[in-house]
Amino acid sequence: MKLHRALAAGLAVAGIVLTVAPAHAQERPGAIAVRSLDTTALPEVKATVQYSGSEKVGPKSFTVRDGGRVVPDVSVLPIAETPTPIGVVLVVDTSGSMRTAGRLDAAKVAVRQFVDGRGPGERIAVVAFSDLPRVAHGFSTDAAAADAVAGLRPSGETALWDAVRLGIGMFADQPGVQPNVVVLSDGVDSASTSNASDAKAAAVAAHTAVSTIGLTGEGFDGSVLSSLASATGGRFLTTADPAKLGSLFGQIRQDLDQQFELRWRSKSTGAVEVQISAAGAVATALASEGAVSRGSQTRPEIITQSKGIGVLNGPVGLLLSVLLFLLAAGLLALGLATLAGPGRGRLADRLSAYGKDASTQASGPDNGEKRLASSSMTKRAVDFTEAAAEGHGLFEWVESRLEAARLPLRAAEACFFSVAFAAVGTVIALLLGGPVLGIVFLVLGLALPPAALSFMAARSRKKFVGQLPTMLQLLASSLRAGYSLLQGCEAVSHEIGGPMGAELKRVLSEARLGRPIEEALEEAARRMGSADFDWVVMAIKIQREVGGNLAELLDTVSDTMRARSRLRGEVKSLTAEGRISAIILGIMPPGLGVAMMVLSPGYLNPLFQMRTGQIMLGASILAIFAGFAWMQKIIKVDL
Repeated sequence: MKLHRALAAGLAVAGIVLTVAPAHAQERPGAIAVRSLDTTALPEVKATVQYSGSEKVGPKSFTVRDGGRVVPDVSVLPIAETPTPIGVVLVVDTSGSMRTAGRLDAAKVAVRQFVDGRGPGERIAVVAFSDLPRVAHGFSTDAAAADAVAGLRPSGETALWDAVRLGIGMFADQPGVQPNVVVLSDGVDSASTSNASDAKAAAVAAHTAVSTIGLTGEGFDGSVLSSLASATGGRFLTTADPAKLGSLFGQIRQDLDQQFELRWRSKSTGAVEVQISAAGAVATALASEGAVSRGSQTRPEIITQSKGIGVLNGPVGLLLSVLLFLLAAGLLALGLATLAGPGRGRLADRLSAYGKDASTQASGPDNGEKRLASSSMTKRAVDFTEAAAEGHGLFEWVESRLEAARLPLRAAEACFFSVAFAAVGTVIALLLGGPVLGIVFLVLGLALPPAALSFMAARSRKKFVGQLPTMLQLLASSLRAGYSLLQGCEAVSHEIGGPMGAELKRVLSEARLGRPIEEALEEAARRMGSADFDWVVMAIKIQREVGGNLAELLDTVSDTMRARSRLRGEVKSLTAEGRISAIILGIMPPGLGVAMMVLSPGYLNPLFQMRTGQIMLGASILAIFAGFAWMQKIIKVDL
């Protein structure tokens, strides 16, 4: 008997399962959708969430994490108790196929139940469609919508997508209403002028949740209805039995009733990223400070923040990035630490400013050991850099500017420290800002040291050219007083400051070591890149070959150079407007950005957080530099 009872109980349970299974096969697990996230009153944050599922939830069911921190005090109210009214447009198929098996009659009964279960202040409208869509009833808070559906008759084709767009468009005249659309159809669109993509785009743009109910049968395609519901946060339900329409409409009614408004105080600044959970379901949302995100805008996958390239993601990539950073930082620190290393010999110190040849003659084979990169590891790195760049003309360019800027660095050392600086900046940017910012820092790290070196060299050359007329006048006076050219150069070198005085002292040292003074002066002109000084050297060489009054010749050259200097001043004054325009246009974009960040904190966060914003930011920086360089080229006049 016990066995028979057990079998009977098992069969009864199996029968119940088989009977109930079709009704529940469409029920998805509990899910939460964040309908809106409002940060306009930050630190006060307001979110509207909707729970969909068979389980009942209440105000105590919700847990909120803001920026990864659990919010202890959250105010939760059912949406019916808030000032936000719910708006629902019922889009009902009245095509000829709805006559089959009493589908439209069953839909009328289901709609009556749906309307009768409305909440206080809920507004319901009806759109019917066959060959064309039409508004069967406008928004109202009473049961008139159900009466309008009761009078519908089936006929014609199916203009589904035009009807969906018409229903969505009805909310344009309902400001402040939460938009919801419920679509009931049993067939494939056959008469619309628009398509499924148009309807989906309209729903997403209007932040409207679209739930769809499909009556399955011959020719029915549920994929488009499912896609529409999924893209807008609604529900997709199907049944082949018209008698079950009441149950499906009841599920959508339950979803609408299980909406809540959550309020809390946030500790986040800029973008607010939250995680809301209830009854095992979890949803995340993101909104910039001072903004209201609705519908698909609240989804973090729409607004993403790049955390780095694939190789740098995860613990292994993070470890690799840290090791690269420590290596680059160690090399840079090691190189800079050599500045505090052992001093040079007295003779090497006196000759170090006069070039490799003089230093080699004086200090012998060990002179290379007394240099900026004095440690063995740094020397190997510098030598490797020198071997890699040799033969490409890079060292000649760097050496000429180092000599003009009068910096106590070898070309290999300057290249090594520049690369180390770029490597450190790039790794930090990759870790903190992602690949786009890393590329920007790599470009800036490689471009800034040469730009700074060129600027220092140009400033030194400009000062050298400015001192040239005074030097010639003093040298001419010394020659008239009976000094030789060498004695005159020595006297002038003590009277005039650098860089002219330093160059003359270097010329005197080379001459005393046996180098002809004309060659020493030519080398000084090459180092400083001065065409004017080339003319002076040429005049001196001609005078020494053919004779003549060198003092008078130098006076003439000095007068010519003073006239050229006055002309340069006039050109500079005439181009001042262009220069100041370039400066203002170059400063304006970052200046406006700083002002906007101060006046409206968080407004520019998407520019730094979104991948598109980072690309735009990097491109803008490069465009600013390119535009500034272009304007400088236009206003520059070579004399």
